Amino acid sequence: MRIALRGEAPSAAQAVSGALDTLTARDDSRQIIGAVRAHVDGLLHRDPRALASAITAYRSGDRPLALVAACEDLGELQATSADTTAAIPHFEEAAELASASGALRDHERIRRRLRRLGVRTGAPRLQTTGPPEWGTLTESERKLIPLVVDGLTNRAIADRLYVSVHTVNTHMKHIFTKLDINTRVELTRLAIERGAVAGGAD
Repeated sequence: MRIALRGEAPSAAQAVSGALDTLTARDDSRQIIGAVRAHVDGLLHRDPRALASAITAYRSGDRPLALVAACEDLGELQATSADTTAAIPHFEEAAELASASGALRDHERIRRRLRRLGVRTGAPRLQTTGPPEWGTLTESERKLIPLVVDGLTNRAIADRLYVSVHTVNTHMKHIFTKLDINTRVELTRLAIERGAVAGGAD
């Protein structure tokens, strides 16, 4: 799909989309087919909702590089808007996942994209400690955790970190999804258990 769109070959792009429609019609029980279909539709129609749907589906599967691609694609789409802040969490998630997967070339490309948006990024972390789901949190997501433990609201966290409330809300949603929790109380308990609140999140 990317090659077709990059080469301005709409017929080829439509053919890819049509093939996925056929696969879905034959067997809509396989989650990966639905995820790829949403991903392709998001690229073809520049549809952020479809890309977000693909990201959600990929998170439930075992294809981290597909999730990297979808996060990066949504970030690229959102980076074309007047307010690029919504793109940053998706680029950060893509960078973290690429690093954890050993996809260093992808990680470096995404880091360059973040730097163009004014975000300072660190070197890839080839190993993580603690439960795997905690290791998937991005640096920006970790920064929120001590503030949540301190009892700050999302608005207060946004003011403290000089970001928008929308960005904080997005980070919090990602944290809850990755850690499979539903409340700030659960997040606080996990953070205290891991010692992630002394002097900032680890």
